[in-house]
Amino acid sequence: MTIKGILEVKNDTLKVSEKFSKREFVLKYAENPEYPEYLKLELQQDKCNLIDNVAVGATIEVDINLKGRKWTNPEGKDQYFNTLVAWKIKTDLPFIITLLITSTLLLQTFPF
Repeated sequence: MTIKGILEVKNDTLKVSEKFSKREFVLKYAENPEYPEYLKLELQQDKCNLIDNVAVGATIEVDINLKGRKWTNPEGKDQYFNTLVAWKIKTDLPFIITLLITSTLLLQTFPF
């Protein structure tokens, strides 16, 4: 599945265990621009660096897999979890151009 949106938040890589690392990010997805959705996705393992050179504010296209799992808590109740795992990211603009655009937008918001 592929989705396109604006990179809203980019977190640092988190080492969950000795064998597992993940990096979460938020994509502003607007199928209807009046009601944008904010989707939390994650990169895993060797894919964590895919957004290193993507600036917040950039429009990106993300290929994802939908993951779901079932967990039974100690009381015996089943719980279900979903994860959107990104495995490929494309951006239309080179990093330096995206950075310049983002910087310009930020400067416009401050009353200097």
